[in-house]
Amino acid sequence: MRAGPFPVELPLPSEHWQGELATPGGRVTGWEPCWIDWGQTPATIEGDRAGFALHTGQYAGTYMADLVFNANVFEIEAAPEGMALLYLNGKCLESTLADLSAPAAYCGTTTKRSGMWRR
Repeated sequence: MRAGPFPVELPLPSEHWQGELATPGGRVTGWEPCWIDWGQTPATIEGDRAGFALHTGQYAGTYMADLVFNANVFEIEAAPEGMALLYLNGKCLESTLADLSAPAAYCGTTTKRSGMWRR
């Protein structure tokens, strides 16, 4: 007996993410796509900011059926205590670059300073 439905039994809606990463006092020097889906938009970089758009959805029928994917990896030159502002669909996440680089940031858990989104 299992506790709950399989991941593909609960449909995940497709989402469009309009975003911007800002690093006041720093510089965005590059980016790499981490996409598994076609139709993504390349990031635009201007000084301390990078703009991007992504689409996510459920990938039923694949070995990744329970995951929602597509991401960008940004390269930033800034002090570890420098701030990063991530804007997604009208909300903002504020954190230090050190906190975003911490191992917990890769595991989907919140870090000390980055656990709150604000409008």
